[in-house]
Amino acid sequence: MPISERDAKRYKKYLKQLTADVAKCIDALDATMEKPHSLDRDKRIAKINNALEMANDLAWHFGLGESLNKKRYKGQERHKD
Repeated sequence: MPISERDAKRYKKYLKQLTADVAKCIDALDATMEKPHSLDRDKRIAKINNALEMANDLAWHFGLGESLNKKRYKGQERHKD
């Protein structure tokens, strides 16, 4: 099923932002993982995880036009095993 040019532009915009955000988080995570284990390191990893979740939520909601409740429900189903 073909998508409209408007939707394609919207997808591209949010996909570009998502990939940029993911790349930043990966770089930050790599640098953090090189540090010795500590509470501060764990907090930094949690902060990076939250940034990834936010980037994913933005792409999911605004790029794909999907409900965040639907996404979270699917994620919970996937992790039940």
